[in-house]
Amino acid sequence: MSAHRTQVNVSKLSSSAINTDAKVVWGRWAGGSWLVTTACGGITLLCPLLVIFLWIAMENFDGSLFATLSALWSTDLTSFAARFAPHSSVRAFIGYGSWLVFQAALYTLLPTKSGSGQLTPAGHLLQYNTNGLLAWALTHVLAVMAAVAGVFDPAVLAKHWEGLLVAANLYGFILSAFAFSKAYIAPTHPKDCKFSGMNLLKCFPVDSVLTGYRLYAV
Repeated sequence: MSAHRTQVNVSKLSSSAINTDAKVVWGRWAGGSWLVTTACGGITLLCPLLVIFLWIAMENFDGSLFATLSALWSTDLTSFAARFAPHSSVRAFIGYGSWLVFQAALYTLLPTKSGSGQLTPAGHLLQYNTNGLLAWALTHVLAVMAAVAGVFDPAVLAKHWEGLLVAANLYGFILSAFAFSKAYIAPTHPKDCKFSGMNLLKCFPVDSVLTGYRLYAV
């Protein structure tokens, strides 16, 4: 009980008190330059493209990066993408969405202890469910049981990797846009918002809290 009261009291500390604490040193840098903006934008845009490029190499060129680059070099980017880029599928979107809902249900319903992160610069102490390991174990146990019973195909990821790749990347961009918009329109803790004036820099990372879930735009 005393530990809980301590956490509550700490979470209600004023921002002025927290900002004078030398231990709270993150989350307040608001500088920026075109070089930093370009680097952040490059990470956001090029990482998915790199994964897609590696998938194309594995799927169409027997894993040869040299052959993939040669094919890209010998034709224009539009023709290369039209021929080799992964395509979406309804089944992959449904499967990926179901997976997200299932994991959210485990996070919400499984027994857990409450954990907390570092103090934010404004003095808030965010609480989280620390049942990730239990959710991981239960997921694998259920998957193995379903595979043994013949209900679940253990090769489902390999068989639908193309559509899942598209779904996962699209979800990442949608989540980033949602968190970025929420930080502007309805931030959970307005005093923890910082605005540098550089849009790409503000998008990476974006931290938002909605209905108890912490959302990362990475």
